[in-house]
Parts: sequence; structure tokens; C-alpha cells
Amino acid sequence: DDGEVHSRYYRKPMNKGITLHYQSHHSVSTKTAVARNYYKTARQTSSGEQQLEHSLNKVDELLNKNGYKLPRRYDNCHKKVEKKLGTNDSKKSSNKICIR
Repeated sequence: DDGEVHSRYYRKPMNKGITLHYQSHHSVSTKTAVARNYYKTARQTSSGEQQLEHSLNKVDELLNKNGYKLPRRYDNCHKKVEKKLGTNDSKKSSNKICIR
């Protein structure tokens, strides 16, 4: 090893991976905030590229398990990017979610 300390997003082994499901009756803004904050936390807790990739994969798994259909390849966590959730129909604007 190189003697450096590295950090990444961590979930306890007993964690069930349950979060606000996308099909819940919450507003889209609430669901957007949930997804955005998971990605933000993953980015802030990762110390390098390898750790960041691991962290983002963990968040992808969690959100996919809970009904979010998010391709998460963003330039950075502060850039607003619209991504569609769960459909290929570009005319359904109510299915869009913005992640910062």
C-alpha cells in the first residue's frame, strides 16, 4: 500500500437498503432530493477515483432497488442534469427528475 488513508461511502452489513421508494406518494421534489443527497454524500465521502466509483455504484444499487431508474453519469454533483425515470417516452415530463 501507499501509506495513504482512503475513504468511501459505507453501509453497515445489516443495512436493508430501504429508502423512500420512487412509487411512493411523495412529491417529485422530495424524491429528487433523496437521490441527489445520496449522490452528494457518496461524492463527499470518497477520497479518490476508485473509491468514488465504488460509492456511486452503491448508491445506484440502493436507488434502483427502490424504484429509481437513474443513469448517474454526471459531470459533477453541482451541475443540473435532467434524467428520465422509468420510461423512454420523452413526452412524459412528469417522469423527469433533476439531480444536482
